[in-house]
Amino acid sequence: MKWTILLLVLLISCAPVTQEVSSRPVVAQQPEAPKLQPVLEPEVKAPVVPPVQPAPQPAAQPAPKLSPKEECIEICQENCKATAQNSCTQKERSSCKDICGNNPTVDPSACTQACTYLSQPNQCKLQMEQFCSANCVRQCS
Repeated sequence: MKWTILLLVLLISCAPVTQEVSSRPVVAQQPEAPKLQPVLEPEVKAPVVPPVQPAPQPAAQPAPKLSPKEECIEICQENCKATAQNSCTQKERSSCKDICGNNPTVDPSACTQACTYLSQPNQCKLQMEQFCSANCVRQCS
């Protein structure tokens, strides 16, 4: 490629120069912009790097097996969270009490008290989860 460019430059420099005769006045001619030849730069290649292998992770230890009572409490608390979410997102207090009352872990008076905070969903959920979770231990015994 370099040799081709050098050969073209050599041929152009050796070509005879001719002068054009112009009938127009020199003042009327606009200077012609010089033509630029593209500058070719050598291609730079990055070195090939083999992919990095991730360090082997130690085998994850399985979660300790929960006792039946602990498993029952965990499931009960998840049900409490779901009941609180469903109850405390209702528009009316009666709907909140109906959903809350369907969970046997929640005391009906606790439902009534938590549903009074229906206009404050986060407070409603917090109270209902606390009332419900407190009964999980007794229920799972």
